[in-house]
Amino acid sequence: MLEAIAKANVKDHPAIAKQAVDELRKMAADLTGQSQVVYLASAADLYLQLGDQESAEKIVSEGFKAAEKMLEQDNDADDPNNALKAWWPSTDAYRRFIEIETKISHRSTANILREIKDSEIRTVESIMVARTLLGVPLGQYTISRRTKSGKNGYTMVLSGP
Repeated sequence: MLEAIAKANVKDHPAIAKQAVDELRKMAADLTGQSQVVYLASAADLYLQLGDQESAEKIVSEGFKAAEKMLEQDNDADDPNNALKAWWPSTDAYRRFIEIETKISHRSTANILREIKDSEIRTVESIMVARTLLGVPLGQYTISRRTKSGKNGYTMVLSGP
C-alpha cells in the first residue's frame, strides 16, 4: 500500500510520496530475504525519482548487504541452491540494486561489480548494467530456490523491471 501511494504521488505530490517511501523503508527493515529486497529496491528507486540520491544510495548499500546474506544461503554447503545460478534469489537481489546503482553512478557500479564474490553472478550482473545503460527493460525473469531438503523451494516467473 505504501509503495502504491508513493508511486501515485511521486510527480504531483512529492512530499506525500516521500513520507510513504520513508515508511516503506522502515517496514522493509523488519523483513528478510526476497521480501526485504523487493521493498528496499522499490524504495531506492522511488527516492531516485524524488531526487533524493543520498537516501537511494544508503538503501542500495543495505540492499547489497542483504544480497550477500542471500548468497551465503544459496551457497550453503549443507543444503545449496541447485537451481540455475542466474535464477538464484541472491542473483535477483544483486540485479535489483545494480540497476539502481547504475542510475546513480557508473563508477560506483563498476566498483560494486568487482566486490561480488561469485564470478558467474558478477557476469550476470555485468549484463544487467549494460541493459540498464541501454534502457532495455527486463521482460521476464525467474527466481528459483531448489534444495535437497526442499526448504524455501519456489519458482517465480515475473514480468517487469
